[in-house]
Amino acid sequence: MPIIHIYDAHPQDQESLQKLLAHAGELRFTAEPLSATNVDPDAEVISGFVSSAMPAELIAQFPKLKLIACRSTGFNHVDLKAALKQGLQVANVPTYGEHTVAEYTFTLLLALTRKVIAAQTAFAQGNATHDSLQGVDLYGKTFGLIGTGHIGKNVAAIAQGFGMKVVANDAFPDHDWSKQHKIDYLPLDKLLDQSDVVSLHIPYTKESHHLINESKLGRLKPTALLVNTARGELVDTEALITDLANNSLAGAALDVFEGENLVDIHNELITLRKTGKRQQLEQGVALDIMRKLPNLLVTNHNAFNTVEALGRINQTTADNITSYLNGSPQNLVKP
Repeated sequence: MPIIHIYDAHPQDQESLQKLLAHAGELRFTAEPLSATNVDPDAEVISGFVSSAMPAELIAQFPKLKLIACRSTGFNHVDLKAALKQGLQVANVPTYGEHTVAEYTFTLLLALTRKVIAAQTAFAQGNATHDSLQGVDLYGKTFGLIGTGHIGKNVAAIAQGFGMKVVANDAFPDHDWSKQHKIDYLPLDKLLDQSDVVSLHIPYTKESHHLINESKLGRLKPTALLVNTARGELVDTEALITDLANNSLAGAALDVFEGENLVDIHNELITLRKTGKRQQLEQGVALDIMRKLPNLLVTNHNAFNTVEALGRINQTTADNITSYLNGSPQNLVKP
C-alpha cells in the first residue's frame, strides 16, 4: 500500500482528503510545511502548499518518492529540475481560484483606494472625522493587467464592471479574447506609462524575477497603485519600499511578497541565529519597514483562502494522486 504524506495539512484538509483518498493508500498528515525535520523516507507521494519549499537537498531525502502533488497552481517552490532528474512526476492544480483570487484582487484594491483599514481603525478609536480618509474613484481610470490567464481575465471583467478601461500585457496574448472584450494589448512600458492601477497575474519564472523593478516603477504615475496577488518575487521589494516611502507611488496592496516565510516570528528567530543568510536578513528588515508604511496594505498569501477554493484544491489534488496510482497521471507540470 503506497504511503501518501500530506504536509501543510490543516484540519479542513485532513477531513477532506481522508474522504477523497480513503482507498488510495496509507495517509499520513503533518500540519507544518515540509522541512528537514519531518521528511518521511517511506512516502511514495507527498503533497504540500507553496509554503512547503522543496529544494533538491530535501527531495533527495525521499528514496521511495514518485509523485509530488502540489496543492497550488504555482510550482516554483519545487526544484523541478532536481525532481525530474530524480525521476519524479510533479502535478499541480491548474485552476481553482480564477474567481477567488480575482475577487480578492479587488478586495485589496478597494481597501486601498477607500482607506478601509484606516476608517475601521478611526472608528475603533472613536474618531469620527473624515479628514484623512478621502479616497479615489476607480470609475474612468485605466487598469493595467499583467497576465491574461484564467485569473487575469476575471480581473479584467471586474475592472470593466467598475467602468475602468483595461489594457493588458502578456507573453502569450489571447487576441480573440481581447478583441471580444475591447481590451488592447500593450508593451509593458507603455502599459505602465498609461495605467492608474497595475495588477500582476503571471507565474514566477527566472525571466519574470523582479519584473517590476526600480526602472519599471519609475514609469508609473505618482498617483498610480500596484496590486500583487501572484508571486512576491515578481516585484523588487527594496525598490517598491523606496518609492512608497518617497511618495513616488501612491500606494500598493500585496498578498504576496519576498520573504513571506519571515512573517512567522519563529522563522525570523531562526534566520537571526544563522549566519551567511544575508538575503533573508535583508528581507526581514524590509518586512519591518513594510509594516510601517501607511500607503502599503499587506496580507499574507490569503487570496486563495475560501471554503470553495480549498475544496477545489483538495478535490483536484486527490484526483491527481489517484490518477497517478491508476497509471494515468494528470496535470503534470513541465520544465
